[in-house]
Amino acid sequence: MAKKILKIILFLALFFALAFGIAFGFYIVKIYRETRAELSGKIRLGGEKYDVNIDGNYWLGAANPKVTIIEFGDFACPNCKNSFPIIRELITTYKNDVKLVYKDYPQFEESLDLAEGARCAGEQGLFWPMHDKLFLNQGINTAEGIFEAAKQIGVNESRFKKCYDENKYREDIKKDVLDAQAIGLSGTPAWIINGYMVKGDIPLDIWDKLIKQLINDSI
Repeated sequence: MAKKILKIILFLALFFALAFGIAFGFYIVKIYRETRAELSGKIRLGGEKYDVNIDGNYWLGAANPKVTIIEFGDFACPNCKNSFPIIRELITTYKNDVKLVYKDYPQFEESLDLAEGARCAGEQGLFWPMHDKLFLNQGINTAEGIFEAAKQIGVNESRFKKCYDENKYREDIKKDVLDAQAIGLSGTPAWIINGYMVKGDIPLDIWDKLIKQLINDSI
């Protein structure tokens, strides 16, 4: 009798666990679809537009773009790392129509130093190689690690060290932070796409849809 009751209890436990798992799965799919739907509708629905200063910031892509993407990023941010190859693919695909501008919004203890390192590489024409190196090797959190990354991309080491030790670009980074705070950003990555704000790590297909929409709208 006791074994029969135990079997019934185990069966019920497995049944409810399976039911919960299925229900939870449907919930996650629902949230995922709603999130993607919300992202895909951000630009189409309009809303507030933001005029963000990009003077002096590094950029890739078209000089006269139909779509300008301003990224507020952080070299220590995991979601920014996830977005890095996606946005790179987009710029390659739409290089004649899209311009990517990078602005610093450091969120972690080491982030300010990483941003400084990227800009010091930038004054030698190597911002984007350093940008890529820091994301591909995310986890660097010491001056020694930053120097080694810079060395690997071919900087003039003494010039880089002088720039970094002097915090030459610290005020420029802080200006980016103030720009982010002025439009109400609290985390990274965040994007201003032709003036409209979209937040978070966005899937490639959603990006593609948004960009095609904006290119078509500009024709």
